[in-house]
Amino acid sequence: TLASMQAAADLGVYGLETDIDVSSDGVLFLMHDATLARTTNVSQVFPDRRNDPAETFTWNELSQLDAGTWFGGEYASAGVTIPSLDSLLKVVRQNNLQFIYDLRIPPAGNPYSDQTLDLCLQSIRDAGIVDHTWVLAKPAEIARIRSALPRAILAYGIGYTDTPASPEAL
Repeated sequence: TLASMQAAADLGVYGLETDIDVSSDGVLFLMHDATLARTTNVSQVFPDRRNDPAETFTWNELSQLDAGTWFGGEYASAGVTIPSLDSLLKVVRQNNLQFIYDLRIPPAGNPYSDQTLDLCLQSIRDAGIVDHTWVLAKPAEIARIRSALPRAILAYGIGYTDTPASPEAL
């Protein structure tokens, strides 16, 4: 959630990492899971679509979902919505943080499948955080990413415990 990202920033973290998805109407949003079932109240709001992929929902539909009460206990907060990428990028910029992300490109049926990478790169450029961005790059995307974000740090073929390849290796 956006509140958790700001709380981490307030604690003095070096950077933020997230997974990014795109809605069926082209809005980039933060979502780790492929579906909304575990982290939102989708089964109450859209019961017939409980297990549908997150990218099949419009941004208006995603905005209707509660993404906070599932935490439970003192961390539960009703009315917490799924954050857009743009809202997170403001937190990154305002707190001078590093940003690393994993972008999920939706299957060909999504009208934005061919544009998702470009939409993401444009949002990063617009937010003014290019030199604070780590891009988990696929080999086929490297030239496109370097062209759009020449000062971004490219990370290729890394696991959670590995360091990224040097820029010269890419």
